[in-house]
Amino acid sequence: MTQIVARALEKDRDLRFQTAVDLLADLRGIQQQVDAGPLLAKGRRRWVWAVAAVVLALVATAGIVREFRAHRAGPAAALTGPRLSTGDRASANREANEYFERAILFLLSSSDLLAARKMLEKALALDPNFPAARALYGFCHWRLVDWGYSNDIGWLYKAEEDLRLALREDPQVQAHGPLAAVYFSQGRKELVLSEVDKALKIRPDDKYALHWLAHYHRLHGNYQEALDLWRKVGEHEPLFWPARRNVGDTLRMMGDTAGAVREFEKILEQSPGNVFAQHCLAMSYLTAGQHTTARRTLERVRIEDRQRFLIRMPWALLLALEGRRERAMREMDEELLKWGAADILMTLNVAEFYAVLGETTKALDWLERCVRSGDERAEWFRRDPLLAGIRGHQRFHQLLESVEYRRQQRGRK
Repeated sequence: MTQIVARALEKDRDLRFQTAVDLLADLRGIQQQVDAGPLLAKGRRRWVWAVAAVVLALVATAGIVREFRAHRAGPAAALTGPRLSTGDRASANREANEYFERAILFLLSSSDLLAARKMLEKALALDPNFPAARALYGFCHWRLVDWGYSNDIGWLYKAEEDLRLALREDPQVQAHGPLAAVYFSQGRKELVLSEVDKALKIRPDDKYALHWLAHYHRLHGNYQEALDLWRKVGEHEPLFWPARRNVGDTLRMMGDTAGAVREFEKILEQSPGNVFAQHCLAMSYLTAGQHTTARRTLERVRIEDRQRFLIRMPWALLLALEGRRERAMREMDEELLKWGAADILMTLNVAEFYAVLGETTKALDWLERCVRSGDERAEWFRRDPLLAGIRGHQRFHQLLESVEYRRQQRGRK
């Protein structure tokens, strides 16, 4: 690792890493050595990726990465001029670029959204016409909802506004993949594939576009296609934890609890406070009926993260499963319900909550909301143990029939 740091800081430009790909190749080599090592490798593996994050920051802020994976992305990405670590066009203001790269570091290494937003605000203050910073800032608006900080859907429309502004300033900026995410959350799933297609024409390996294409497949019940895409992203972007998180969550829905837990634990090795991994780990244990282990998982969440909607949701489910009805209802208050309605990927959790409590009508109302928003995981609805209480209801079967009808209509088109 010391050799990698030394090469990153090498004064002679010809001896430095020329691209982020070169750097990641060396880091993967070290990871393979650690994975093949003795039992102490777990701690060493976490150390490797912690140092890797620092090295990436050094590479980015020193201005070493000038062109991002042009050999993989093809002619459309072989652009001239200074490049950011994302492959986007750099600002003419060096300090603005540094703040942008710090934002990337906060998002990748510690999933610290609030710190990343502050860095982007500083970048945009220095250069208001900085498309890459504008696009990432817009994507962070969406993350405020998706990451459980806010239940205000106004952020989704603010995100769309900033992403479109960034594209007007630079049609090549990495904003189409984030727009696909926004459309998912707005319940406009029919627009997702168009944005994914635009993103992949600019960068065939755009991780956000591939990530949301995988989500599109999973929401239609095409789990293997989704897994293949997320694993492809993970191979090229080992620090991009959302891909691993969704591999694990898909394995959970396929009945492989042990495989799911392994994926989430690997994220926590890299980022011990990652609330997404903690959320998904808790959900895996709840789905498997391991309530005590789920409680221990949630109790390990940092105090400052415990009021995030992302963590409150599995807490409400756990309390319901433990038979603590009054406490569960207090946890699932109007604010949490509002968040469940705002995030298509979390709406099912509310249906599960009411199903566990025996509130059949409310459970079916929320499941119908899922389906109307574009969630068509009919096979999972049939197998989800948390929905067992409503599976015999006629309305449940009618909802599944409506999903099948949609699929048939798409097949004809």
